[in-house]
Amino acid sequence: MAVETISTVLVAATATAPAGPYDLTDLATVRDELSAKTDDTSNDAFFSRAITQASAAIANYCNRVFPVETIQDLCYIQQDPYPWQVPGGVYPLQLSRWPLNNYSVVSFTGNTHGSTAVDGIANTTGLVANMPVFASDGSLPAGTLIQSVSANSIVLTEAATSSETGLAFTTGVQVVQTLGTGTTQTLVYGQDFTVDAKRGWLIRLNAWTAVSERWEAEPVTVQYQAGYSTIPYDLVDACLRLVTARFRMRGRDPTVVERTQGQIAGTERYWVGTTPGQKGAFPPEIAALIDQYRVPVIA
Repeated sequence: MAVETISTVLVAATATAPAGPYDLTDLATVRDELSAKTDDTSNDAFFSRAITQASAAIANYCNRVFPVETIQDLCYIQQDPYPWQVPGGVYPLQLSRWPLNNYSVVSFTGNTHGSTAVDGIANTTGLVANMPVFASDGSLPAGTLIQSVSANSIVLTEAATSSETGLAFTTGVQVVQTLGTGTTQTLVYGQDFTVDAKRGWLIRLNAWTAVSERWEAEPVTVQYQAGYSTIPYDLVDACLRLVTARFRMRGRDPTVVERTQGQIAGTERYWVGTTPGQKGAFPPEIAALIDQYRVPVIA
């Protein structure tokens, strides 16, 4: 069954300068890779630019965003032509990003004051900074995260839109199913659904038997956080290889194969197209590192 997914970035990736938010490695690592002298910063601007460009090339090739972002997926699950006979559905529901990050579901109650502060929390165990948080009355803006945690209170990245006492909150992943125009239900983690964080799967559970089943052909809105808090070593390796190759070939004609100098006139030979064994933008050894992260695209 087909699923049409509309994805919205609620909280984009961030980074501390000079690193870019979507860079797969950093300036210090590149300088170490190239054995750059501590007092020689003449190539730092080039290194930073090359890191960002190589990271973008890898992400585009893989059709993925690797750093952590907070996402909302609106999933429209295809219905069968005769829903009263065969209701359709899908199993499991694939999210647009993975692996899931900070997906632990913690339920608690607290008091809001129309601000970023939530107090009166009996137990803050399991609550951590940067964890997505949701209010049962919908008074928190989409993409709200926990900014900091104290003994019986938390500070949010966004202000609540109302003041409530004993308001119920959950963290991690929020799944809301639309049953009809103006009618929704918020699904309960561990009762109505569970997650495969590594694959980005939402698995529907039967509320009575806890057995996995197909998702009904109803729109589903999912808010979650996904990406790598630490970029995998092979992606870092691929980015370093690209940056290193660019640095070593800087200012050189990359198509030159051979140049000879005779007594009167010399000769030059050039590659036409990619080098032998290369298909596409990356040499085979780099493509081999990143192919396992690639999301296939079907026209």
